[in-house]
Parts: sequence; C-alpha cells; structure tokens
Amino acid sequence: MEWYKSAGPGQRCLCFPYSGPFIHLSLEADSFEIVQRKVADLVKDKIIIGHALHHDLKALLLSHPKRLTRDTQFYSYKAGICKSNRVALRVLVQQELDLTIQSGEHSSVRSFFKALTTSNSERV
Repeated sequence: MEWYKSAGPGQRCLCFPYSGPFIHLSLEADSFEIVQRKVADLVKDKIIIGHALHHDLKALLLSHPKRLTRDTQFYSYKAGICKSNRVALRVLVQQELDLTIQSGEHSSVRSFFKALTTSNSERV
C-alpha cells in the first residue's frame, strides 16, 4: 500500500524526477501524523519485508522489533550474497534475479515485490 504524506515536522518536501513523490500526489496528502499512525497500526505485531527498512522507519519516526523485520539489505550481506552491507536493491535484484529495476521512474510498490522475490529466492 502506498500513501503520500505532506512533510512532517522539521522535514522538507523533496520531489525527484525518477523517485519519490510527485507534486500532484502531495496536494491532497494526509498529514505526517495520520500516515505515521496508519503505518504504525498496519505493521504492529507483523513481519515487515523490504530493503533498507531503517530509512523508511526513520522517516516515519517509528521503530519495529528486529525479530519481525526482514531486510534484504541486511540479510544479503549476512548471507554472503553481497560484499557490502549497503547494497542497492537494483544491484541485488540484478545479481540474484538477473532483472533490471529502478531504471528511470520507478514505484516503491514494484521495489517491494522485487525485495520480497529476492528474499524468497534466497530464503534469507
């Protein structure tokens, strides 16, 4: 699920040509607090899967138990799949699935499914 939020306290809104929010999507965006509460309620007591999840959690000022977190960036390094503990998702997917992603405009939803596929293919 993808939500668009207005900039939170002390944050500035950045719009990038290939990634991140578009201006037209942020015009009717929920407040930071509403999105933060929605996400917190959605992930409570659930396993979350993604890539470099610490960035998302930090942006939302949230924490999540490590035992309920499956981060392909962390596990790819721990399993010895990659030499760097800061590998980009597009590099990991190219290496493990022989697919090209995130070239030009891309969707966080598509990135999630590639992270999930990578996680399942390696059982990391």
